[in-house]
Amino acid sequence: MEARHKSGEREAFEMQTPSIKINWVQKFVVYETKARFLVVGSNNTKSRLRVLKIDRTEPRELVIIDDRVEYTHQEIEDLLKRVDYGNRMKNKSASGIIRKIPAYGIFGFVRFLEGYYMILITKRRRIAQMGSHAIYKIEDTCMVYIPHAPEKSNPDESRYLKMFNSVDLKSNFYFSYNYDLTHTLQYNLTPFSETHHKMSSDKTLWESKLEKEVKPQTHGSRTKPNMKFVWNEHMLNCVDIHPDWILYVVHGFVCQGNISVFGRPYLLTLIARRSQKFAGTRFLKRGANCQGDVGNEVETEQILADGGISSFKKGRFTSFVQMRGSIPSHWSQDISKIVPKPTITLDIVDPFHRTAGLHFNRLLSHYGSPVILLNLVKKKEQKPHESVLYNEIVNTISYLNQFLPPKHRIEHIGFDMARMNKRKDVNVMNKLSNIAYYVLKRIGIFQNWPNYLREKLKKSRINLEIGGHQFETGNSIQTGIVRVNCVDCLDRTNTAQFALAKCALAFQFYALGAIEKPVLQFETESVRLLEELYEIHGDTLALQYGGSQLVHRIKTYRKIAPLTSHSRDIMQTLSRYYSNTFSDWEKQNAINLFLGVFKPYENPDIRLWDLSTDYYFHNSRSMGKFERITKPLTQWWDEEVAVCLPRAAIEVFKTCSSKFECIYSSRDDEGESKDEFYEHYKPYELTIFADTLMFQMPHTERENSNISFSPFCVRSSRLNKRKESLNSTNNLLHPNPSLSGNASTSSASSSASELESDYSDDEVSHYCNDLKKEASSSSSSSNNSPMKKAHFDFAISSHIYGTIIEKPALKDQKLYEKYVKIGNIAEGKVETKSYLDLWSDKQNFNITMNSPFEIKEPTVSNQNLKVYEEYIDIGLKGPSKPSNETIKLYKKYADFFQT
Repeated sequence: MEARHKSGEREAFEMQTPSIKINWVQKFVVYETKARFLVVGSNNTKSRLRVLKIDRTEPRELVIIDDRVEYTHQEIEDLLKRVDYGNRMKNKSASGIIRKIPAYGIFGFVRFLEGYYMILITKRRRIAQMGSHAIYKIEDTCMVYIPHAPEKSNPDESRYLKMFNSVDLKSNFYFSYNYDLTHTLQYNLTPFSETHHKMSSDKTLWESKLEKEVKPQTHGSRTKPNMKFVWNEHMLNCVDIHPDWILYVVHGFVCQGNISVFGRPYLLTLIARRSQKFAGTRFLKRGANCQGDVGNEVETEQILADGGISSFKKGRFTSFVQMRGSIPSHWSQDISKIVPKPTITLDIVDPFHRTAGLHFNRLLSHYGSPVILLNLVKKKEQKPHESVLYNEIVNTISYLNQFLPPKHRIEHIGFDMARMNKRKDVNVMNKLSNIAYYVLKRIGIFQNWPNYLREKLKKSRINLEIGGHQFETGNSIQTGIVRVNCVDCLDRTNTAQFALAKCALAFQFYALGAIEKPVLQFETESVRLLEELYEIHGDTLALQYGGSQLVHRIKTYRKIAPLTSHSRDIMQTLSRYYSNTFSDWEKQNAINLFLGVFKPYENPDIRLWDLSTDYYFHNSRSMGKFERITKPLTQWWDEEVAVCLPRAAIEVFKTCSSKFECIYSSRDDEGESKDEFYEHYKPYELTIFADTLMFQMPHTERENSNISFSPFCVRSSRLNKRKESLNSTNNLLHPNPSLSGNASTSSASSSASELESDYSDDEVSHYCNDLKKEASSSSSSSNNSPMKKAHFDFAISSHIYGTIIEKPALKDQKLYEKYVKIGNIAEGKVETKSYLDLWSDKQNFNITMNSPFEIKEPTVSNQNLKVYEEYIDIGLKGPSKPSNETIKLYKKYADFFQT
């Protein structure tokens, strides 16, 4: 069994990762007639096309005909001409096809009380790039009523339509044609032919199941999406069409930044997937429902990739996944009384903690073990408020853990973040950094290339450890998840997630070979970019769930927030309080309608806005829908989950279970369905440089005003401040080597013995001497020419890169000044008679023969002319007869092979 296990692990990652099938239908044109809609979908080059026919004669039914046939461009033109001609003859009108609507995708189909509406994505913007796969953000949509003669018998139709449109589809909805956004990068890159690791002896049934049913799949495939993160699921369930037409849209946050390490790009991508199960607003969706879905559940994935490789298969990717969510219990807050902090109450007594068991079973199934719960709610209070939830989750975990093996038990880490932040002798970020390192030591990170990260860390002088599961090939995967929560899962949660992400980013850079030790410090460009992304990430999720941006930000807990931020915090608190008090119920109704929690056509006598609560829609048990329990109450986990631990069941049973199955494509269209060059570079599009993704992407490249251009060097001061302290070399860049880092190098908690410089004393003194020379030369010179100003920057770059750029020659300098003068004349800064007068100034500059006004013909040697003439003669007369020496050599070559 041990030998089979090892060979299986080696085979798992030696096989090439299967290609993910692209939805090649990426451009749509909707043609309208009185009887039907014709939706023509094509690839980007319009070489392959499909057609959907939507019947408009049915007033309340959705009839879509998909022949699943591919057409050429000429065949589609002939089809449209026939349709146009037939409608002209039938209706005796001047136009057969009334109008056409260009689009980039079908969001879905929705119905309220009357007929169906079709929602089209009319504008998109590329927001991130995963290798050769693009991720788009929806910029605009169009809603088209399908029936030809709209009925107006029900006056509530327009109100439902207005309520549905209050969900802004232009705000934080994302999709991709060729990358599965609903799953993590680790799931997408896990080979389909993977053999499971060694199991216990009493699980022979599952061993035989795996050996029998796991079959290698090397052709293009389409994974089954994780419907928990698909926000248009309700709008796609009513259609049965080819998968190339379907786009799975996620809601949350996606952003990508570029960390430049001496010119080499490293793309940092942040993907936050918001769950559509038990989704809603802050006070109305607390705790969990009967199915184990919690409020404000968001999966945040941090991906770092080598931007120098555009291929998705051959690229180097690392990722770290964490999540946030409300405490998995039945609790709520009474908002009938307008008070800042409503009382927390436990609504249902669950002695067997079945709701929490369903929730943690799902976490073990999707992420493996261990599940680490970082609980940030208050533990001790004078008047019990948050501590009620703290005691509840502690009792829940204590009950559930008694049925799990010790190595797979749920771990609870309680950290009263708000109380610790009030103490002056406690550094909250240091505490969170220690927790972050422990988490990474337990669950690890994912990397898709052989690196043997564990062995490298043990052999290095830092002697750190990292968890996860490492294969014999050197590839590593993350096993387990860290789940962060406070009461609202907003402010404190976002800061804690940033601390975890900062620690994980250091290990990701270390795995990619960009840094010598897995330590990143504050006030570096890389951490600054990470903090900026997590600030936007937190603001976006807070607006979606709480109605305002973050109140307490990362800088607040680092204790470096400016005094002006207090007034902003007060305004955000008032905005959140107003939103939760007056507008949350309308938002909740709109979300319930949008997600299909409430379907008006199923209950036409019940109006959504008349209901006093939506509890019955989110809890199936309250509606009398009880699931049949076939296992003991003490077995709150599934069998397949227990077999796979510490691995995730959705990865192990990726091909042999109907619950986690994949949809495979045929081998015939594998080559045509995926063209990485066209998908990545898009030569068919006319683009503007200012609108390109890389131009708009946040980056770490700032002014060259620091000693080092590395994004891992502390930027504690600017270059002009360094000039003033040239004689004090001890003040140059002394970063804190602790794992947590501090806001500045002058922190009171850092002693002089603990500080170590990124440079040696010789390098610092050499650099200071260069600065002194440059400062003295620049001060003694009265000429402020552009070249002399630029030379000071050249000295800095020569120190950093080891390149010596010599002073330009006098002739080149005069030529440069001449061009500068021409530019000033063009802008109207200098008056002159003409450009010719400027160029004819023989005293300052001599025009060469090759100039904008005269070009000298190049001379060609006789030898080159002879070669050209021979080439022409061969074309006219044919090849000449080979020489005797060439014939002899050929005969000798032929005789050698005959013998």
